[in-house]
Amino acid sequence: FYATPRIALLPLMIIWLGIGINSKIAIVYLGAVFAILINTITGIRALDAQLIRAARSFGATDMQIFRTIALPGSVPFILGGIRLGLGHALIGVVVGELYAATAGVGYLIAVAGNTFQTDKVFVGVVIIAAAGMFITAVFKRLEDHFDSWRPQRT
Repeated sequence: FYATPRIALLPLMIIWLGIGINSKIAIVYLGAVFAILINTITGIRALDAQLIRAARSFGATDMQIFRTIALPGSVPFILGGIRLGLGHALIGVVVGELYAATAGVGYLIAVAGNTFQTDKVFVGVVIIAAAGMFITAVFKRLEDHFDSWRPQRT
């Protein structure tokens, strides 16, 4: 299902959920959830098996292993997935507004593009790009904060 372009599902979402906000939320969700899930699974698989075995040999429960090993070890992967998912979600928002909306930046771009108002198209693109860059930078800093406990590789 990850390989299916979520944008191709937009007409179905509009039929099923209507032209309102619900169809756009569904497209944003579908765009973001797979990047987050795949990175989270990768983070769990990247855990040090010897560390888990050592914790088990000292009698650690599954919840203790999750809280002390799995979660701290996979948080950078989860945050990286969220950062990737935000980009996909932003694309979903814009396409949802381009396709079926009466307001929003995507709607502004669509109307301006249809009436050959290049300046308004550029304004919309700059707004979207700035929002994406800002959100990505915030999550990058958050990711760096949680990644600081890892030993530096030489």
